[in-house]
Amino acid sequence: MNKLEQFTISLFCLVSLAYAGCSDTEIASKWLDRAIKIDGKNTEWEGGTLIKEVNASLAVCNDEHFLYLSLTSGNEALLQHMLMGGLTVWFDPMTGSKSVVGIRYPLPIAMPDMMPPMEEREGEFKPNQRITISLDKLVEFQVLNSDKKVVESLLLPTSKEIALKLGKDKNGFTYELRIPFSGSPSSPLVLATDTAKTIRIGLETSKVEQGPMGPPMGGEGMAGENMGPPPDGDGPPMGGMPPGGRGSGSGKQASLDVWYNVKLSSIK
Repeated sequence: MNKLEQFTISLFCLVSLAYAGCSDTEIASKWLDRAIKIDGKNTEWEGGTLIKEVNASLAVCNDEHFLYLSLTSGNEALLQHMLMGGLTVWFDPMTGSKSVVGIRYPLPIAMPDMMPPMEEREGEFKPNQRITISLDKLVEFQVLNSDKKVVESLLLPTSKEIALKLGKDKNGFTYELRIPFSGSPSSPLVLATDTAKTIRIGLETSKVEQGPMGPPMGGEGMAGENMGPPPDGDGPPMGGMPPGGRGSGSGKQASLDVWYNVKLSSIK
C-alpha cells in the first residue's frame, strides 16, 4: 500500500468518525395513553431524555392525530434565555426542505419589558435584581420555513389545532407543544408525516445580545407567578421536580441547539 492510499484511508476514517460523532441522538415517541392538557404544567408527563448541556428533560408522545412535546427544567438561566431570545422547535419529516417547519414560541422579549414596574423597584435596577413577567401574556407565536423566514404570525388560542404553553412553578418551568399530523382535519398548519415514521426534531434558542445589564443570569434570576434522569430516557416521574432542581441555573449553559431523531409510535 502506497502513501497516497494510506492517506486516503486515514482521511476516510477521520471523516467517518466525525460524521458519527455529529449524528443526532435517537429517541422514541411514546403512544399517548392519557389525556394531555397543554397548560404549562408538568403533571401529565413521565420519563424523558436528559439534555445535559442545559439540565433539561425532553419528552415526546403521539397518537394518530397529534404529536406532543414537553421541555422541563429547573435551569432558570435557560428560561431567561428563552424569554429574551425566543425558542424555536423545528420539525423535519425528512421528505424535503420544503416540509421543514419551525414553531417559535415564546417570541423574544425586550429587557425593559422584563423589568419590574418603576414603583416596585428598590432604587437603581441591578443585574441580579429579580425579574418579573407574567407568562400568561405570551400569546403570540410564529411559523418559520426552512430558511428561518417567518411565514405566519398567530395568536393563542388558535383554531389551527396547534397549542403552546409555557408555565412555571416552584420547581422550574414546563414548555408544552401540540402539533397535528397531515391527517388531522381542517388544519393548514401540520406536521407533514404520519405515525410509524422517523422525523427529526430540533430545539434552538436565538442568540441573546449582551446589553448594559450583562448576559442572561442564573441563580436568583427569573420569576413570575411562582418560580420557584439519567440520559437513557429515565426522566423525572410524572409531576416530579424537573432536572436541575429548584432554583438551579448557576454554572449551567443557557443556550440550546440540539437535534433528535424521533421514532414516532404507531402502537395503540
